[in-house]
Amino acid sequence: MEEKNKSSGIEEIEFEQKGKIPHKKVLYNDILFDSKLEVSIYKYLCKKGIVFKYNAKSFELQKGFKPTVPFFIRGADRKTHRNVFKLDNTKVQNISYTPDFILYLDGGIKIILEAKGKPNERYPIVKKLFRKLLERKKNKDKLYFAEVKSVRETEQLLTIINDEIIKRNQLASR
Repeated sequence: MEEKNKSSGIEEIEFEQKGKIPHKKVLYNDILFDSKLEVSIYKYLCKKGIVFKYNAKSFELQKGFKPTVPFFIRGADRKTHRNVFKLDNTKVQNISYTPDFILYLDGGIKIILEAKGKPNERYPIVKKLFRKLLERKKNKDKLYFAEVKSVRETEQLLTIINDEIIKRNQLASR
């Protein structure tokens, strides 16, 4: 199913993935966004002349591995429909995270921005792992990570971070 809003140049595309809830992606400016919120933030950042990238970099939070400890999963026997246990030796996949936006400010400052309407069940764990990864970065004093739910929150956040940068610079120059 596709819907097109000609006045705004936005096209909604419904996606269905096996085992996942169907959701609408949004095509704007030849970029496929995960939500209308992301499009709104994209437009705001462009309007403000902020240098940024959208979905530009994935971070590996946990490396996948081939398990050696036997793990049994519950399944159903096709003939008897009874629960049975089956050995699962499949490789455990990497856990990665791709932030929605990375903003690049003067002085090497980066703001990692996540546009979150309704978080999925995976996000709280991924967020914790990503925050831990950021703590190990050499330049962590120039990194900011935030979640926003609207353009207004994005604007407020940028004001707060700008004030924080000014305070840091004033303290550093003393």
